[in-house]
Amino acid sequence: MKNGPECLSLCLLFIASSGCRARTDCATVLLSEAAAADVAHFARLVSRDCGATTPVVTEVQLATSPDQADHTTVFRARGGTVAVSLWWSGPTQLTVYYFLGAGGGVLDVVRSAKGTEVVPVELAPRVRDGP
Repeated sequence: MKNGPECLSLCLLFIASSGCRARTDCATVLLSEAAAADVAHFARLVSRDCGATTPVVTEVQLATSPDQADHTTVFRARGGTVAVSLWWSGPTQLTVYYFLGAGGGVLDVVRSAKGTEVVPVELAPRVRDGP
């Protein structure tokens, strides 16, 4: 195994050849879906990856139809280790349980959308610096 300048050169060559450039297309992966008991509200959990230079974003989206064409993003977290679980705690109340590892952060939380109350619950909160 090479160490020192030779290894650094090979690593930089690999990064340069891997196409580090701004991307306008993002890959969206459906992780899970959940319908409320009244089947009039739908939630889905997706992961959005817009390339190597941006963190992966985990989103919770709400819709009033199963085709998801009218979805509204109500929760977004980025970077670090993000674990999210959805639970319909009532016909119009969605509880979003989430865990953020080092480097993770919540970007947006919308408390109400499409007739649904959104309740975010952080599990095992991170130790915060300062008072």
